[in-house]
Amino acid sequence: MIKKRKGDHHSHLNQRENKGIILNGNDYRVLALLTNGEYSAQQIGEILRLPDPRSNIRYLRNAGYNIADYWEKGEFSRHKVYFIK
Repeated sequence: MIKKRKGDHHSHLNQRENKGIILNGNDYRVLALLTNGEYSAQQIGEILRLPDPRSNIRYLRNAGYNIADYWEKGEFSRHKVYFIK
């Protein structure tokens, strides 16, 4: 069964199926970026102009992509850094 994401009204256009989960173009843009290095959610959002790439990372993980993360602590905050294992 193919799961349709909310807001994917044109899921038949430029969409691919992986393990029954539909990934959209932004998911593949995040995947392509992560194959080139390690990035925080903020960096991914700025580079790809996405409001919240953590949801794209969640969909990629559910589709079977091995995306790992670790916490990085800054002077005043901390954030996760994502990469492909």
